Amino acid sequence: MSADHAPAPELVALQQDAERRGYVYGTDFVVRGVPTTASSEVVVIGREGDHYVVTYRDMGRDRERVRTRDLVAARAVFFEELERLGRPWAPAPADDVPTRGTAGAEPVTRSPREGFEEAQRGGLFAGMTGDEVEARAAAADAGAAAGEQDVAADGAAAADRPARPGDLYRLVATPERVGGAVVTSGAVSGDGTTFEGELFHALPFRVRLEDGAATGSVTTGPGQVVDLRRVEGPWAAAADAVVAQALELARTRLPGRYLGWLERRAARPRADARRGGGDLTSLDEVERLVRAEFGDAVDAPVPLVDPSFEAVRHRVHGTLDLTVGFELPRRNVVAGLTLPTGAGVSVLPGEYLWGGSNLEAVRHRLAVLHEFCRELLDLAPEPATTLHLPQAARERAEQDLSVEQYVDAYVVPFVEDAVASGKPVTFPVDPCTVPDDGVLARQLEVLTERGLLVDRDAHADGLWHAVRPQGRAASAALEWAGWCADAMVAVLGDDVAEPRLRSASTAAEGVLLGAYVVTVGVRPGGAWARLDGFGAPSLELAAEGDDPARAVRDVLVQARDRASATLPDAYLTRYRRDPRGAGTALRGYAQDPGLAGVEQALAQSLGTDWAVLGRRRDDDVEGLALGIRRRVSAHVALRGPERALARSVDVGAGRHLYSLFGGRVPLDSAPASVGRAVGELAEWVTLRVGATT
Repeated sequence: MSADHAPAPELVALQQDAERRGYVYGTDFVVRGVPTTASSEVVVIGREGDHYVVTYRDMGRDRERVRTRDLVAARAVFFEELERLGRPWAPAPADDVPTRGTAGAEPVTRSPREGFEEAQRGGLFAGMTGDEVEARAAAADAGAAAGEQDVAADGAAAADRPARPGDLYRLVATPERVGGAVVTSGAVSGDGTTFEGELFHALPFRVRLEDGAATGSVTTGPGQVVDLRRVEGPWAAAADAVVAQALELARTRLPGRYLGWLERRAARPRADARRGGGDLTSLDEVERLVRAEFGDAVDAPVPLVDPSFEAVRHRVHGTLDLTVGFELPRRNVVAGLTLPTGAGVSVLPGEYLWGGSNLEAVRHRLAVLHEFCRELLDLAPEPATTLHLPQAARERAEQDLSVEQYVDAYVVPFVEDAVASGKPVTFPVDPCTVPDDGVLARQLEVLTERGLLVDRDAHADGLWHAVRPQGRAASAALEWAGWCADAMVAVLGDDVAEPRLRSASTAAEGVLLGAYVVTVGVRPGGAWARLDGFGAPSLELAAEGDDPARAVRDVLVQARDRASATLPDAYLTRYRRDPRGAGTALRGYAQDPGLAGVEQALAQSLGTDWAVLGRRRDDDVEGLALGIRRRVSAHVALRGPERALARSVDVGAGRHLYSLFGGRVPLDSAPASVGRAVGELAEWVTLRVGATT
């Protein structure tokens, strides 16, 4: 988010304070510069030049409450206005909700306290102390409030109607319903007899009080309004019964899958804002994100005719309207959906409110809105979008992203969304058979850090999944495979790297000592393990016993002992010299030598005992497939605009090792970095091949 896009930091802090007090952003208040879908009646605070301005907005009509250079004074008026609105979340509503939507309505009447305070700010009461003014204001305020409450209560009791307009609001939009994303917006009429809002972010509804009864309706589609049964009795009981009817109807009309998804989202704490990838500056950039997320489900854009926005509208999945673009003049990105019922949604439960024009924030907002579409329309379940490396390459090239920017802006939120929704991340090929090209290893690291492990056995859909082995959708085979992976890491510690699953054989595998692929599984009466490596036959091991934990531990210790016996002390010492992941990045900041510099470094480290077996060159990556000492297959690649250097080694059994000597060190392609990367590769080859000749 650029500095010129952002609201004043002190107002962002004020927003967070208001939310901690229980007020709902967009429903109760708005901070200028922080986009949201706002209720028709809100308190607005913003900064104009050196002044803070607090405004009461009702049905598009703004009434300025204070304009001051003093943030403390503006803050006080801001919270007074919120209390005056009498929302159900307000700690102590002071008086009635103002008239809403009435033609020619008079300005909101000031309370005696407001009159004293405004007069004091204007220079009156100069001969009085602040305590004396406060005492008079408090006495006058208390007297007026007592009289108003007596009159209101007497009139309401006689007519069996709410004593204050806010009472109906409180009855319908209870904190439980609002917090549970059941009642997701709402407003009450000035006379307190009509509530209009939305249920489950999808269905507009109305509750209306009549003489001795309550009625209501729910909009279920374009022009489709279902009238609810009229209920007679005291207004509170009657209105509550009508709301119960509306909820029952909504739950029968909306997909159960969607309602469960929304309930799970409502149970989440609100997420922190995402950052990464820089700011978006053009509508074309936003449109590329829309196409990347929605694909063929979105039709051609139609420009939005509104001077307040530079935006377009799309029809998505043939049913919903997606509006995206920039609000003017700050050029913050807006994104929201309009449903056929007329309901609108922009920020869903569990999501942060502010994203500005940040690429990662916008991409995430679009992903969540697309997930909303699929759940609401009850479309066929779809795993989190498959990690396609060619598509990733195009996205990075189009947006000029470095590998780390791409990982922060796309991979991390992508994986976190999959984890939150319980869906797998999928690959079109077994990613363990693919050499690192500068981003694959980072993708796999992000998955592992968040508890997702790649299953090297293809699933029924023909894809390779990265899953939580103990997730709610996991099979018994996956659960056992996950248990084996946990046991393998617990027993072998840093001696094993890059754990993976083998669901077809209820097993797990990893790279042992950077030299062998070890696979471990359980079977009736014991456990088994297998060691695989280039140039050596597979070695089968077993341990017997009725206790699976003990048997797995014993067979893994056997595997480590057998592997260690084939490796020289120099190799083991080098492998165990640094804890896994302890390496730091080396940045040379010199001119990029390209692949020619890589080949020169190889010649310096390995002499002539290597050959280029293949070359790769496209828009985002160029690389070399290498054969070294007739025994080792390795790959070196330069990726992205920052020319990130990647390397990997084929250790046999279809596995590429990305973490030489246990630690992946991110490098650039400056000569110093290339020299270090190729030097470590040569060292690994020398020690490893020397151990097996």
